Amino acid sequence: MKRFEFRLESVRILRQRILNEAESSYGRAVRDRRRAENAVADGDSRLKAMNAQMTPEVGGKYSPSTQSSYIESLREQDRKLQGLRTALARSLQYEAKCRKAFIAARRDHESLVNLKERQRHQHFYHQDQLEQREMDDLFNARRQIEQTAAALESSTVGWEESDAI
Repeated sequence: MKRFEFRLESVRILRQRILNEAESSYGRAVRDRRRAENAVADGDSRLKAMNAQMTPEVGGKYSPSTQSSYIESLREQDRKLQGLRTALARSLQYEAKCRKAFIAARRDHESLVNLKERQRHQHFYHQDQLEQREMDDLFNARRQIEQTAAALESSTVGWEESDAI
């Protein structure tokens, strides 16, 4: 049987590398997004904690200078939180871009793998047909040889009988 050879194997290997790179970049994007989500959650909890500290206790009041510093630190924390949310939005966009690239790379790779399997199946089917034809030819040739031998033998027997008469 003839060996199967996929002529686009180098293209399949290249697409496999592209798929691996897309998968790793998508994984990094997911990791970065999760970090950004955690950073936003931490910043939000810090802002809530600072806001809770600002609430005066019963009967207690803050001096204007203390109140001013708290307000300034709340604003600073809010600005940091807005920056973290912006980074999270960018991270989500980058993740979506990486996911699209990964899906496209996977689709391209799978199409080549499917093509390889179809060609492999067709190759073996064709090789099986060739082998079956060879076997049929051998069987028919053997049968003809046996028939010819039987015909020769019967004709030889006929001549011997006529010589005996």
